[in-house]
Amino acid sequence: MWTLGCLCLEFLCWALQGHVRKLQFDGERSTTFFYGAKTDVFFDIKCTEQSDDDSIVVEVKKEVTKKLDELHADAHCTDWMHDLLNMIEQDMLMVDPREWKDSSDLLKELRLMDTSCQKNDRYCLHSAVRQSVRRKQTSLLAQLNDVAKMNIRKHGTYLEGP
Repeated sequence: MWTLGCLCLEFLCWALQGHVRKLQFDGERSTTFFYGAKTDVFFDIKCTEQSDDDSIVVEVKKEVTKKLDELHADAHCTDWMHDLLNMIEQDMLMVDPREWKDSSDLLKELRLMDTSCQKNDRYCLHSAVRQSVRRKQTSLLAQLNDVAKMNIRKHGTYLEGP
């Protein structure tokens, strides 16, 4: 579900802002990951207050939340795009997989969106001013496994502090 949310967000970024801005968004998310390579991930991993116990917190990147707001505010964003952005934020890009909407439920929503497109051109073709519906993002507390700890030591990768 997470990957589908990432792909949909990248698609909407490209559709509303173009190729150059999509590449810029990739760069804004760029992070040196545990294994030492730079990658354009959608989440941050941070140390906790009790970092001596190898606890980490996983959160959606601020750059991702900012991009969701930017796309909602885009003058060309249609109702269909707003609904997809809300679905991405509220049902897919949740760091805790237990908060993901079931794929069959998402499929039902996508089918309803498709039906709305078929019945009403305005839904998918005309700009619609709409406020972003912000869902409180949760953090996921986790423990580093031995492989992750080894890669951090090996590559000198550090985690952002609390």
